Amino acid sequence: MVTIVLLHGLGESGEMWTAIIRKLHIEDVRIVTLDLVGFGKSPKPKWATYSTSFQAKSIRLTLAKLFVRGKVIVVGHSLGSLVAIETAKKYPYLASALVLCSPPLYVAPDDKSLLRPERVLRKLFAAMADNTEQFVALAQFAAKYQIIVDKSFNVTHKNVDIFLNALRAAIANQTALEDIVKIRVPIEIMHGVLDPLVINANLRKVAKQNSHIHIRDVAAGHEVMGLYEDALVKVIKRIKKSLIS
Repeated sequence: MVTIVLLHGLGESGEMWTAIIRKLHIEDVRIVTLDLVGFGKSPKPKWATYSTSFQAKSIRLTLAKLFVRGKVIVVGHSLGSLVAIETAKKYPYLASALVLCSPPLYVAPDDKSLLRPERVLRKLFAAMADNTEQFVALAQFAAKYQIIVDKSFNVTHKNVDIFLNALRAAIANQTALEDIVKIRVPIEIMHGVLDPLVINANLRKVAKQNSHIHIRDVAAGHEVMGLYEDALVKVIKRIKKSLIS
């Protein structure tokens, strides 16, 4: 049996995959949605680093408890895609294929290149951390009216510290750009052409370095909504078919 593991993005929960699960309609497939630690209904320990390594270890333990065996397709969105990469790196026996939706693959913070788009994004992240009151208000407004973010997006004064810790540890400071080129399973990267958080040049770079990577552009933004959902369902079905053929 093929298992599909769904990992949500930053500030979201497993609820974001409801429409995808409804549209899949695949027989003989087990679907597992996980709330990453710190989000949704998962524990929210104050001592945690909320790095991708920490999340990957939690995923491995959870899937072991659920007796997940055989072929596993790990589907991750945004932060979840970085966690999927880390999981495949640390536990290569676990993932048979990766589907990475809107992966924010960034160069290391100490990169000295001028005019790197990551510099602009990191300044944005720093501004969010320095102005938490305004950020929470904006996030709640965006979630209420589903502007840019998914309906499961939830940032409040109670969890904003966890959100920012995960942003710093897993996204602003990451090694995924180097790690993904070493993974030897099929990797499908889906990229919204209107996505301001994904750097297209970085996706093309890793695809040239790893023949297992295929990039699919979608007429969408960062979130998995609308046309993005239909495109993702097709990709998952195709990968599932290839794994059992």
